[in-house]
Amino acid sequence: MITKLKYLDSCILESLRLNPPQPTIRSVPKNRNNIYLGKYMMKKTSRHQNNEYILSIYNIHRDPESWGPDPNTFNPDRFLDKNLTRLKPCTFFPFSFGSRACIGKDFSLMATKIFLVKLLRMFNLDLLSNGPPKYVDLVSLRISSSIDCSLSKTEMNFKRFGQ
Repeated sequence: MITKLKYLDSCILESLRLNPPQPTIRSVPKNRNNIYLGKYMMKKTSRHQNNEYILSIYNIHRDPESWGPDPNTFNPDRFLDKNLTRLKPCTFFPFSFGSRACIGKDFSLMATKIFLVKLLRMFNLDLLSNGPPKYVDLVSLRISSSIDCSLSKTEMNFKRFGQ
């Protein structure tokens, strides 16, 4: 049942696009081929064979050539099935990619979805903050100030599983 919530998936993925948990990744490529990342190419030469690359996931996820004229706007429709075919390779990777990709990606996406479903079934959530949050880049991207919101219990009576 939870796998059918496609728009919730889109909302989570769009949140990860705008707020990747790891804003940069470090890579030392093992092969001698050129490396393509969206519209960017990192040329591989013998002189540069041991170069270390630091890729800004945060900036790649906001590239107007990949995400359109409004890359800083929250728009979950970008991740609906009909729009996914327009995505260029290596333009969305909040959990990194390749052999260094996060092994907990599927688990964390499912846990996030379950948490949101339970929260939104029981509460109405109203955002009270003005403007976008401010971030600080530590080991992972974090919000430096609070996001004010209010929770109120829903009036709907949901039957709980197992009761």
